Amino acid sequence: MSEILLFMFMIFILFLFFIKHPLMMGLLLLLNSLMISIISGFIMNNFLLSYLLFLILISSMFIMFMYMINISSNYIIKPFKLMYMIMLILIIIIIMYYKYMYMYMYKMSIINNNLFYKFYSFPNYLLIIIMMIYLFLTLLVSLNIINIKYGPLRK
Repeated sequence: MSEILLFMFMIFILFLFFIKHPLMMGLLLLLNSLMISIISGFIMNNFLLSYLLFLILISSMFIMFMYMINISSNYIIKPFKLMYMIMLILIIIIIMYYKYMYMYMYKMSIINNNLFYKFYSFPNYLLIIIMMIYLFLTLLVSLNIINIKYGPLRK
């Protein structure tokens, strides 16, 4: 199962190179953050921290979304031909790995359970706190920019 999730994550990253519309890029960033949260939840066997990670990523992404939606022009999103081929390959790979997902998920959780918790241990938790403070300050600054009557964003 983790190989399928990693492959889907790589496919979404490849889509980012071909898409030029900001709304589609935002959707792919949303899907990538969801995939990162699911993968980290499977690795840790605890989805609470992955849920918090997802909320942090979504809140910062909505701030970027507000800026990009005001800057972008209104044009039609055109699907590209490579997208259909990549989606077909993705469906075939999901079908191939479906019967092996429990074995891989159990093996992955035993090996990496302790490794992922080290990220939240004593010397590393300061980095996470700094990231949270930075995102909070970014949120406050963007709210102040929005409240200005003659600012770059519309109300």
